[in-house]
Amino acid sequence: MKERRIFSYFKPYQWEESSEAIAKKYGLEAHSIIRFDTNTSPFTPKKWLEELSSLIKDIKVNHYPDTTYISLKRALAEYNECEVEEIVVTNGADEALDIIAKSYIDCEDSVVISSPTYGMFRIVVELLGGRIIEVNRLEDFEDDFDSLLEKEAKLFFLCSPNNPTGNSCRYEGVLKLLEKGKRIVIDEAYYEFSLKSFKELIKDYENLIIVRTLSKAFALAGARVGYILANKKIVEHLNKVRPPNSLSVISLALAEIALKNADTMRESVKEIIEEREICYSELKNIKNIEPYKSEANFILFKILNGKAKYIHEKLMERGLVLRNFEHNNLLSNFLRFTVNLRENNKKFLNTLRYLIL
Repeated sequence: MKERRIFSYFKPYQWEESSEAIAKKYGLEAHSIIRFDTNTSPFTPKKWLEELSSLIKDIKVNHYPDTTYISLKRALAEYNECEVEEIVVTNGADEALDIIAKSYIDCEDSVVISSPTYGMFRIVVELLGGRIIEVNRLEDFEDDFDSLLEKEAKLFFLCSPNNPTGNSCRYEGVLKLLEKGKRIVIDEAYYEFSLKSFKELIKDYENLIIVRTLSKAFALAGARVGYILANKKIVEHLNKVRPPNSLSVISLALAEIALKNADTMRESVKEIIEEREICYSELKNIKNIEPYKSEANFILFKILNGKAKYIHEKLMERGLVLRNFEHNNLLSNFLRFTVNLRENNKKFLNTLRYLIL
């Protein structure tokens, strides 16, 4: 069977190796592997899982979920202080991006991204035959809004805070794009760590779509629950593309429990932010390391002596897994570190100090 022509040049998303595969490769125990590469929460929401366990016997897993997801949408509307009709529930943020792309992009349409940024933007566009236009970020990784304003495209994908650089989009820059009629998608997967959002603009701008998730701050990456915030007219259009049953009834129930207990999430986020600032200060004091300020739950840093690949490999040998960007021309000497628990962070920082000497 012949595959599509696109696969002669298409570059797939770089999946993270499993802990089991890494352990086998380096002769380690899988339980000893510490993941600093996935930008997930180090906290397991045990109380939420306990509450779910008390409900589990009554969850109708023999039936499909309500295709409107109305119960979860009500909880999301309360959390986001918006209307139910301004929400689309999705299977994680990646399905949200896929739905948006399928709703607007035809073959050969152009889509602008602010590079470097989240890799799935390119994936969902190119799989539909769309064409990516990259606008390189400024030296400090701020979006180059002057260059963005000059571009013409079907969609503009932005990320705030941006993955992997950790900085947020400037409000006035986004506003200028909206005023010029650019159709903008802003990935706010890490919103809870910055509390900077463009949500209040969705009522006034039909050319703005916001993507969020419960994977990061809410510590539900494995449950796969995301959502879209947008003007009612956009939501109506996106629902023509949304699959009817892509979330499980168990994930939906767990998501509602999490939203009902959002204060628990906020406490965890506060701890992660405090630890992030400690780690940033310590990274600044390590020779040949240049960390970048972050408003997310991770820190991007540069290896000034060009040994990023070597450092990444040596950390892996010790079961410390960071994200390496050696295949990205804009980030070839950079590593990204997800903030973890203090004990794990200290282990990483001490090992890095030893390796960098």
